[in-house]
Amino acid sequence: MKKLLGIVVLGLLWCNVSFSENFKCEIHPNLTYIIKADNLKDQYLATVDMETGKYDENSVLYNPHVFNGELIEFRGDNSKVFKLAVLSNSKKGDASSFRGIYFEESYVHSLRIDTWKDDLPIFIYNDWTQKKIKGSCK
Repeated sequence: MKKLLGIVVLGLLWCNVSFSENFKCEIHPNLTYIIKADNLKDQYLATVDMETGKYDENSVLYNPHVFNGELIEFRGDNSKVFKLAVLSNSKKGDASSFRGIYFEESYVHSLRIDTWKDDLPIFIYNDWTQKKIKGSCK
């Protein structure tokens, strides 16, 4: 009975890992990102009323297959955690790219990881500074 319970527990743990993707990305020695995506929790992107900040009859839903994620930034000895909206969760080796967006205060950052390339290059674009940074992931 213990063996059966152990197999079930390990099977459930393995199944949960197979639904998520993690990347460790280094931009330079003092700037590293850990990116996690959770395919089990869908979320929606939508427009809202600019005055009230609420969803109303004029709002529009976009891309019903957006997933929750998390981006952890390590900058020197400091770290920050950001919520990540994962638009495309391509696994390592897939022909498409991993894509997501996150917000830092009121600024939007978009990221792309080219999962089909061996060094998994990452590109992060900041809409405020209009700068793109590049690194590689594992």
